[in-house]
Formats: sequence, structure tokens, C-alpha cells
Amino acid sequence: MKTLLRIRFVVVVLLWMIMLNACSPAATPVLPTATSQPTPANTVAPADAPTNTIAPADMLAPTPIKKPGFKLLPMPAAVIKDKIKVNGHKLYVACYGKGNPTVVLEHGSATDTATWNSIVPYVAAETQVCAYDRFNTGQSGADFGLLTMDQVTADLHALRQALKIEGPIITVGHSIGGAFAVAYAIRYADDVAGVVLVDSAYPNHSARYLAALPAPAASENPEITSLRKTFVADVASWKDCCELSNWDEVAAQFESTRLGDTPLVALTQAKKPAANWPDLPADLADRLEDVWQGIQRDYAAMSSNGQVIVAEDSGHGIQWDQPHLVLDAILAVVKTARQ
Repeated sequence: MKTLLRIRFVVVVLLWMIMLNACSPAATPVLPTATSQPTPANTVAPADAPTNTIAPADMLAPTPIKKPGFKLLPMPAAVIKDKIKVNGHKLYVACYGKGNPTVVLEHGSATDTATWNSIVPYVAAETQVCAYDRFNTGQSGADFGLLTMDQVTADLHALRQALKIEGPIITVGHSIGGAFAVAYAIRYADDVAGVVLVDSAYPNHSARYLAALPAPAASENPEITSLRKTFVADVASWKDCCELSNWDEVAAQFESTRLGDTPLVALTQAKKPAANWPDLPADLADRLEDVWQGIQRDYAAMSSNGQVIVAEDSGHGIQWDQPHLVLDAILAVVKTARQ
């Protein structure tokens, strides 16, 4: 799992190193195509993207924004930006805007709150939005030990109580942050009005990739042999990687738990077998891409009001490649929660 996450995250991490100075000029808005796959038909309707786009023209975007006219805005003034002590340690949090429901943003592995800078100004114009760093990440406290999922979700619950956030929240997660967003929705179901997942990883996806490979053969493609070794190593190590010590328990919980009719939108990058697996036979590359797509469908199936949206022109960092799609999904869930 460590290697697979590293493959998915490496581009995002590099972009994150650049994006601290991120904003870009743009041209006339033209919407690209996103493929929507409802699961089932009772799904969240898309929201209109904001039109109040003003950004400094001399700042560089970390990756091309593939909606001409979508501008990266300067970050608004924070309502709160501080390290809050919860459960014996401090969590860094920054909140913007006002209104309910509050949107809580979970970053991926090896990133921090800044991974959401592309959409925070827009969400803050509609409702309160808070981005925070989990313990052992970003600007939060660290002891370099691994936590359990219960500890992480309890931290977020204590943080929202300390911030006096009222009413159900909407949890949003990118990559492995999606697993944290879902886990919170499971544990505190009455406190969650919706979930938005952005190309989210799944606790046991290394095992799924391994199962998709053909049976070992003496004459097989060396690339397949190498990939199998990687997947085997990942399966052996995934239980205690990526911030947690109990991913095996989390995987079992995800397989057996449903979220009722809580609105859930899972955004995913489109299949790119040739680009992502260039040294593999085309049919195997396509099968491995299907694994990632299947993960997103499984997430959506956790709710009777779940939906998969395919970002046709994105890589792993959809919030930077096609941020309007992430924004539309969040605002659609906000609108549903308010009705």
C-alpha cells in the first residue's frame, strides 16, 4: 500500500510544494465534460459554479486548471487559524466563511491543509469551511507514532466541539483522506449531512490490485513480476502505514457498514491505462485501472444516495486539475443538506 499510495501521491506532493504561491490568470469560462454515474438513481444534483472569479495575474498555478475561466482566488481572511488542544495534543485548523452546514476538509497523505486552497475561497463564499491537519501531519502536533481510526475520528469530533460547530457537517476527503471522511461519517452518523470523496484510496486496495494480476508464470513479463512483488510487499505492510495502525479493522468496517441515505459523491479520475501502466499489456493495464474505478463505485454504494462522477481531464489531484467539479459536488451536498 505504501508504494501504491506513493505512486498516486507523488504528483500531488510535488504540486503541493509549489502551490503555496498558487493562483493563476485565466480566460473565458467553458465547462469541460464530466461523466456522472449515479448509484442508484436517487442522487445529488450538480450545483452551479460561482462566477465571482478574481485572482492576481502574477501568481503561478501548480497545475493547469482545465476549466478555462476558473481562477484560483486569494485565500480569504480566516475566521480562526490556530492550533487547538484536543485529547492531549494540538491540531492545526483554519476556518473560513460562515453558515451551515460546515464543510470539513481532510487532506491526503504527505500533504496538509494547503491541498484545498483551490476551492476554499469558493466554498467560504457559500458556507463555513474548515481545513485541518490530522495529528502527525502538517502543522499539527507530532510524536511519530501511529494512531487508530477511532483516535483520529475522536480527534475531529473533539475539534468540532472545541470550535462550537453546530449541526451536521459535510466531510470531504482527498486520496487517503477520503477514508478518514467516511470513517467519521460511520462513527458519527447523526453528525454528518453528506460526504464528498476526491479520488479516494481504500484501505485494502493493494490486495485488489494483487488479485487482478495473472497467476505467476516462468515466462511472464518482467514488469508483471516486479509489480507482483510490489503488491505483495504493500499487502504485508498496509496494516500499519499512512498514519494508522489498524487499517485492517477499518477495511472490515467499510465492507460491512452502510451510510443509509446520506448524500455521498465519489469523484474519480478517468481510466488512463496507457499512461498509468505504460509497460504492461493493454488488457492488464485496463484491468488494473478497473480496480481503482471499482473502489469508487464501492464507496458510492455505501449510501443509497451515492454517486460516482468521473473527472475526464484529471489526474489524482482533481481539486487542482478540475476544481470546479469538486466545488460543484460540495455545493450540491450543501444545498441538499439545507433543504
